[in-house]
This record gives sequence, structure tokens and C-alpha cells, in this order.
Amino acid sequence: MLKKGIPKEQLIHVFHQGENFKWLEKMVREMEYIGLSPANDRSTKEKMEWLRQCMPYVCDSDGYPLIKFHGFGVTAPPVIRAIPFYSVDSRTWGCQASFRDIDVPWRYVLPQKETWHFSHSKPLINVGTLNKDSKSFFRKDASIQNDILAYLCDMGLTLDGVMNSMTERLLLNAVYINSVAEKLGPDRRYRPTIPDRERRKLRLRYNVRRHLVYQWTVPVDEWPDTWPTDWEKAQERARRVVAVPPVLP
Repeated sequence: MLKKGIPKEQLIHVFHQGENFKWLEKMVREMEYIGLSPANDRSTKEKMEWLRQCMPYVCDSDGYPLIKFHGFGVTAPPVIRAIPFYSVDSRTWGCQASFRDIDVPWRYVLPQKETWHFSHSKPLINVGTLNKDSKSFFRKDASIQNDILAYLCDMGLTLDGVMNSMTERLLLNAVYINSVAEKLGPDRRYRPTIPDRERRKLRLRYNVRRHLVYQWTVPVDEWPDTWPTDWEKAQERARRVVAVPPVLP
């Protein structure tokens, strides 16, 4: 098509999973905007592994994209959070809405502030009355139900409306994906995956700190500098450093 005189600004060459990476190298040299298309019959984990193999070809040594690249069928929050796509598309959010599934953010209630956290690990809630599995709204604890109703209220919606309106469910799922993308920001770069062992250490440290701050109100300056890797030792350490909450009048 380039030889026929079609401007390259009007073309998106697509590199598919299973093709030789020499074609991806050629696309990066000659084009300004390309597409990366994982195989539809692969799991999210397999798609991620292939996309990570593509990153050395489309990003520089610091992880910043050399060109713009579009992700076909990859709107899963863990994927768009890890890979610095310029744009993405998929039909998953629409299929979820057709099955009465909605994406709901986590609710954080902090002192003098309440916020919604649009995380890559999204809670998927089903609002159908016939659904009997664990993601059904009607099988959730009262506290989780109240959080969901509060979110719908903030969005100007009601539970009955969402249950009966495909349009409202599509709106909620689209808002969730857009909120995740906006949170990532425009100037993103690719960072290689943290090894599982290090990730577990970081998660342990984060969970203990979050538990101390939000449940036991430990001041930040009283956090210990080093943390044990064993969970039971970490809990014991946490109990020792807990500050006694002030007595309210």
C-alpha cells in the first residue's frame, strides 16, 4: 500500500502473535504508528508474555516507546497498566455488560476523605437476580453492597436502573477503563516485571504498612525501617510498633 502511494499516516501495520519478530523490527523502522495483536485464543498471562517479548523492539533502553503502538483486544487493566500502549480496543467490556457484569472500583475511606480507587485488580460484580456465584451483588456482604450502592449513587445511577439497562452497564464499564487509563498518565514507559520473590516481599511490606496506617493509625514516622519476610513475624512486629490511639473526649 505504501508503494501505491497511500500515506503511512493513514496506515496501521499490525504485528500478530506467532509472526517472526523481523517484521516487527521493519515496522518500527518504517512506521510511526503500528498495532500489536495477541492471539485471541490465548489467556491474559500468555498475551502478557508475548507483549513483553515485543517491548525491546518498540521501546528504548529506558522503556519509553520509540513509536506509537495500538493494542488489539487488550483492555484488561493489568495489561494496559504494564504496557505503554498509545491506544487499545476490545469488546470485553461490552460482553461483560451483556451478561450483567459491571466493573466497580475499590472504596477507600480515609480521615476527612473518601475516594474510589480504580485498580488493575478490579472487582467484577454481577447484578443479575438469577446469578448464584460469588460475584453476584446479592451474595455480597452488606458492607460491600453499601459500597457498590454508594458508587452507583455518585455516578447518578440506581441499582434497578443498572440491572435493567444495558446502556448504564456499558457506561460503568467504559468509565472504569477510562479511569484506569487516565490514572496511568500520558508519559509512560515499560518496566520489566519484578521477580515473584521480590514482588511477594514488596506486597508483604505494603500490606503491613497499610494495615498499620488505616486500621491502627500508626504515624508514618513510626514505621520501622526493616521488615521481616515471614508473615507471622511481620504481624508480631506490627503489634509491637502499634501506637495507642488517643482517647477521644
